[in-house]
Amino acid sequence: MIKTAIENGQNLIVEGCYIPFDWQKDFGSEYLEDIKYFCLVMSEEYIRNHFADIKKYANAIENRLDEEWCTIESVLADNTEILALAQKYDVNYILIEDKYEINIEL
Repeated sequence: MIKTAIENGQNLIVEGCYIPFDWQKDFGSEYLEDIKYFCLVMSEEYIRNHFADIKKYANAIENRLDEEWCTIESVLADNTEILALAQKYDVNYILIEDKYEINIEL
């Protein structure tokens, strides 16, 4: 789907846990030059200060049927793992510390 969008000169946003950190291995250079990848990571302080908002907007993108697993501890653990993987695979990541305000220059 990503390759087709690039071939057709279309824009496409793919979000979420569906993208492996080694995604680049699946694309040739003719595709890589058109792909912009950013991983959003929240600081521990941000999570602790905004956990109620994180829960409040959890269904903004997809309908999650069971939210009982989502605790501040699980979010902190998941976020720590995501940051470690982003650094291990040397991918672009944006650390959200104060405000959830993302501006990406394309």
